[in-house]
Amino acid sequence: MKNNTSEAPRILLIIKKLSESDYQEMCCEQLANYFDVDTRTMRRDLKKLMENGYPLNESIGRHGIKFYSLRAKEPIRFEYDEVAALCLCRPYLAPLEGTFLGDAAEQALKKLRNQLSDKEFENLEKLLGIFGQPETANIIKPMENTYILGELINGCEDRCEVRITYRSLSAKDEETYLIKPYELVNNGGVIYINGYSCKSHDIRQWKLSRMINAEKTRVKFERPSSFHFEQFSSPDKKKQHIVVRFAPAVAQLILERKWHDSEKLTENSDGSIIAEYNLAPTILLKNRILSYGANAEILEPASLRRELKNCIEQMRNLYQK
Repeated sequence: MKNNTSEAPRILLIIKKLSESDYQEMCCEQLANYFDVDTRTMRRDLKKLMENGYPLNESIGRHGIKFYSLRAKEPIRFEYDEVAALCLCRPYLAPLEGTFLGDAAEQALKKLRNQLSDKEFENLEKLLGIFGQPETANIIKPMENTYILGELINGCEDRCEVRITYRSLSAKDEETYLIKPYELVNNGGVIYINGYSCKSHDIRQWKLSRMINAEKTRVKFERPSSFHFEQFSSPDKKKQHIVVRFAPAVAQLILERKWHDSEKLTENSDGSIIAEYNLAPTILLKNRILSYGANAEILEPASLRRELKNCIEQMRNLYQK
């Protein structure tokens, strides 16, 4: 069986392969053939596993050939409430379905189920039925994005640029360009990649399900030490002092969630909120403000206020047709 997997998922799959009953002990060449890589790459993977504390046994067989197996460990026993909490998280794993991480999670949940008696499992299902299911989108087609996900994980881990082929909503055809992947995030049940676009020269976010292909390069990059994905900032656009008034109807929502590090909130006597930010007025910021409809008003700067006013007028004209 050949597996065209990249390094990050392959390392986890090596552990999985060695844990299977039919493959308690395998040599480097056997593993290399199985994962369709050369023996030098496999030796490097095995060395990395051992250096990072994975429970590998190394033994010498005939003709000096090294064999690898997993060290026996005491079985882990979970308490009932721990199993319930983990099972409750299952719907949130839907975006990983069909990838090596999703398969591993599914196997783990099956093992948890086997630790319960029929009566315990029946009670657990009743407990889980109390909680509503999250609206997660199962957007990853089975076995389709496993390789792409692995390349992106490698790019994040090794700080290497990744060449992606991407189909955005606004483009008719897919485009191929370089990105600097900083992190992967699960946002509302959808996997996104946050990073720097070498094409548009700014911080961007890409949806995994829209990627046609991904290939890690050898070009290194330095991730900014202060980086965290800011929905409303862009390094190449000039920051402005932005003031937004939020109506009392949405004031509590604004107080509960901080948008940006520069955010400063002032509560008015009428229950409204004045929010001040120092950031670049990107499309993400504009869309966020527009999502509050008549409950959000741009006070400053005048240029951004005019821009949103024009957008609203265009919408009004569209609906008057």
